[in-house]
Amino acid sequence: GHVPTVMQGVLFVTLFAAMGVVIYSIPPISSVEGGDEFVWKPTKVEHFQRDRELMLLYRDKHATSLLLAMCVLYVVAQTFCVPGSGTTLNLLSGSLCAEYIPYGEYLIALPYAVVCATLGAFGAYSLSYLTAKDLIQRKFPSRVSWLKQRIGDMEPSSRLLWFMSLRLAPLCPAWFLNVAAPLTPLPVWMFLVATILGCTPSSLLLVKTGATISSMR
Repeated sequence: GHVPTVMQGVLFVTLFAAMGVVIYSIPPISSVEGGDEFVWKPTKVEHFQRDRELMLLYRDKHATSLLLAMCVLYVVAQTFCVPGSGTTLNLLSGSLCAEYIPYGEYLIALPYAVVCATLGAFGAYSLSYLTAKDLIQRKFPSRVSWLKQRIGDMEPSSRLLWFMSLRLAPLCPAWFLNVAAPLTPLPVWMFLVATILGCTPSSLLLVKTGATISSMR
């Protein structure tokens, strides 16, 4: 069954309290030489190149803080269903980690991507479960009914693989699966396992692409 509401609420609040502490404690980008030149809304190739150079300097000086900040950004963006956030941060993590240690895109960036995607999906699931189930049902009645009926008609042993296949195939947007799953008979542990397994292949592709882009001069 579903995680009890109180426990899920506590987990949700604890997760965001921890992220608040991280945000408050990370050093600003201006703490590295030239950090004041960072372009927050890059529009030109030279902006991206300069930002990457500054991020590499920041990584070398504040590696742990950077990783924690990227984790916070990833989880918050996924929780609130910001389009394209996962793709962007997976590419960035692959780019920043590839040269930090040998095979850094696999040893650091890939676990980062999978763990943060799963935490972000759980955040969206919890937000929907605690506050927005009625809203989701009203906004997407046909989609929710389809998902609820398909999962309800299945043998419990088949639900995990079927939901994982939705993660792998572009039949449903990931954000919709995150917010609609609480309205279905799918247990939360199956939701989490399917998310971990389903997001790993795309995360691997993106962090490797980021590493490849980073190696281009």
